[in-house]
Amino acid sequence: MEVDRRYEIYDGEVKASPLSFPLTSNLLCGDNREKLIFVDQQDGRISEVDISGGVVTRTLATYEDKLRQQVSFSPDLQRVASNRPLALASNVVDLKVLEFKTIGLFRWSRDSSALFGVTALTEANSSSVEIYSAQRQRIGSGPVPAGYFFRDGWFADSRTLYLYLKSHRNEFGSGFLFRCQIEGWKCVIVARDVLEVSVGGNGTIGMVRAIGKYTSDGDEITYPRGYVAEIRNGASQVVARQTFKPSERNEFVLTVAPSGTKAVFTWHEFCPDKKRDSARCSNGGRGGIVMDLSGRAK
Repeated sequence: MEVDRRYEIYDGEVKASPLSFPLTSNLLCGDNREKLIFVDQQDGRISEVDISGGVVTRTLATYEDKLRQQVSFSPDLQRVASNRPLALASNVVDLKVLEFKTIGLFRWSRDSSALFGVTALTEANSSSVEIYSAQRQRIGSGPVPAGYFFRDGWFADSRTLYLYLKSHRNEFGSGFLFRCQIEGWKCVIVARDVLEVSVGGNGTIGMVRAIGKYTSDGDEITYPRGYVAEIRNGASQVVARQTFKPSERNEFVLTVAPSGTKAVFTWHEFCPDKKRDSARCSNGGRGGIVMDLSGRAK
């Protein structure tokens, strides 16, 4: 998480490593609780980090095209997908590189058996979703629904994807969550007015949605009359929900863990001048909790 303009590593609510990282980097967590991957975008270097030891143990790979590189590791940290060439640091680095020159924004399945990416939008054609196995065999493909563009996506299960899309007519407004069947490629909307969304194991969804109209032109924002934060299970049924007024809190983020058994919910307290010294508005008005979903998201 971001702390004092640096990234720090936490295990639940406890700081897990003495290391911190610049915000220009990417930290990739996997199934191995002892290490993570550090992608230094400034130096074009991908390294392995010993979390508890607080040291960078070795360089895995380097790359040259720093500004346009897309790098995504499988949860087991055995494979990496990229849209540009990667140079392994040595022959002893046991890492399988999957290069896709026309695809970016890769997302892996929870069991590391498959991944998908989205082709770039062109004037002649819309973007398309391409799904591959970990051995780079094509599993399926389909177009991004007409009138929308891709913002994020996840595997719901081995047969289904969730896509978070924005409308071309309202690029900076709220978005839509689609559920797409891979075989036969059919997509349906399961949620509207979505401001933030993440998906964890078994298709568990964490969402923050606008209540009322939310608009933005990239500079000026018209806030809705309220927000709703909710957890949905793999069948898209609501298992937890809470609403908020803009005069209470805003800037919500609800992030579900890959296991689907926990979520981190953060927000910014609404702090007018007369309340800035109150307990609610300490620490810059930021707040957050860790949620246990093990008894809910079934």
